[in-house]
Amino acid sequence: MQRYHLMKSAVSQNPNIMEKSGLVLFQINKTTLSNWYKNSACVEEVKLLLQITELPDSNLCSKSPLLAHSIQFHQSIPLLLKSK
Repeated sequence: MQRYHLMKSAVSQNPNIMEKSGLVLFQINKTTLSNWYKNSACVEEVKLLLQITELPDSNLCSKSPLLAHSIQFHQSIPLLLKSK
């Protein structure tokens, strides 16, 4: 972190570098570094977990009208019970 601050001050004090490079050097502290590390670790974990997981097909629509079949089934239940 000390090296970053030295580099930041050297770059900030040189207008040619700032103007030509378009660099934006943020103020960094231990909390910022810790958050960046945690976020990158979470991203890597998700990538690793997704390697062993098959994602569902993006088309989640049914090819047949399930609601109509469900209604027919539920309407036939009383008929089945009467026949017993």
